Amino acid sequence: VQEALKKSKKFKPETLPNLALKAKNINSLAGIGKISQLQVINLSHNKITDVEPLSYLFHLKQLDLSFNYVEVISPLYCCTNLTKLDLRHNRIRELDQLKHLTTLPKLSHLSLNDNSVLLNDKFKGFALNHLYNISRISFETTQNDKNLLWQCDLESGKQKALYNFLVAKNQKTVQRITLNKHSSQWCQNLQFLTIFELQLLSLNLPTPTELKNLDKVFENGLLELSANVQLPHYPKHFVLQKLSLQNLPLSDLKVLEMFPQLESLYLSNNGLSSLFGIEKCFRLKKLECYDNKLSSLDGIQFCRKIEHIDVYSNEITDISHLAGFGLLEYLNIGCNKVRSIYCLKECTQLSSFYFEQNKIFNADEFEIFLGMKQLIQISFEENPVENDNFEKISFINKLIEERYRVFRAKQENQNKFIKPNACGKNPFERQPQRARKEKASYANKNLKFKTYWDSQWLQHNLKRAEHLKKSLSELQIVQNIVIDQLQ
Repeated sequence: VQEALKKSKKFKPETLPNLALKAKNINSLAGIGKISQLQVINLSHNKITDVEPLSYLFHLKQLDLSFNYVEVISPLYCCTNLTKLDLRHNRIRELDQLKHLTTLPKLSHLSLNDNSVLLNDKFKGFALNHLYNISRISFETTQNDKNLLWQCDLESGKQKALYNFLVAKNQKTVQRITLNKHSSQWCQNLQFLTIFELQLLSLNLPTPTELKNLDKVFENGLLELSANVQLPHYPKHFVLQKLSLQNLPLSDLKVLEMFPQLESLYLSNNGLSSLFGIEKCFRLKKLECYDNKLSSLDGIQFCRKIEHIDVYSNEITDISHLAGFGLLEYLNIGCNKVRSIYCLKECTQLSSFYFEQNKIFNADEFEIFLGMKQLIQISFEENPVENDNFEKISFINKLIEERYRVFRAKQENQNKFIKPNACGKNPFERQPQRARKEKASYANKNLKFKTYWDSQWLQHNLKRAEHLKKSLSELQIVQNIVIDQLQ
């Protein structure tokens, strides 16, 4: 280096910030420490073996030592301002040498291509756990190979994943994890996540993304999953209870075969035309499937425990598959093509029902709301029925509003009895519903009574006929005896 400096009159060692000595056949760096203000050095394509003189360059920011014979890089630990370091095509063999790079807090670019240390099976795991704070690392290509570090052995990957998530969450245990475009690189092999006792996993990943070993996470007891990518299908059953697959091009629900214990399912905006596959989810309690292309709810009739259904904005014409859903509390079928709601008459636990923008035209069907004692919220705007039967519509509105008032009053008064106000004459029947039931009951009793006495009267008449027949027979005998005596 000293000889190269002497040959050039342009160099002023005291103030020199940059030094380029590429391919100068240099084999010694003796004396370079005197150029104390150096910030950028290019020493590539030389014969350098010893970098100890560089330890005096405290202002050094960029160093290119590519294509040399360097084996030991420990002296560089003193260059704490170093941001870029190029060590390509050298003779670094030991992982311990790379440990010294961890003391460089500002190092953001590191190139290690074509060094013997890369042949060590533990290199990726070591670099993942000790050099991951470096923004750009190249060791296989000329690009950033940082994501390739996750192809290390499983235990090293787990160790780094654990560290990353614990630091991110600042807690000792992790039960909820979100993988997005930034953190997804931490877990290209999802088996790393089995080190946690995860309950919730959210995958907001760049698409397409391969979900490698996701089944291992399921088997580890995962309860909730939200994903913006399609799931692989495994011939297994898992204990997942909540699944969200939204804004995807889903063609079927075959994936649900894996989750027989599912309780909550979110499938909005997927272009679904059928619920085929949902019949496997016998324990389902909540379904949100709005903004799809469903024409039918076929399959949902097997989900008898369901309490919440939202199928807003589909192409549904028939909801008869919901008949007899005695546990249903919330139903939104708005913006569909439904023509009848009478099949819901047995859904007596319904408390919120929205069916605006449909094809309901018969106001008589609204009579089913009289039996839904829990119903306190309803919406039926933009149905053809609004053009007629104002009296019935007005009555139902008043009835639901009064129920809601009583409901709120009970909440505010800690379930104290609140007497409901009258809503006016019931236009659905001349007699109150209670009187009609009582009349039907009396009529039924009268019918039974009449049938019983008709039967008794018939038996009485039959006995009487037999008695008369016997009497006539005896009278005939007496008559014959009298005639014989007279003769």
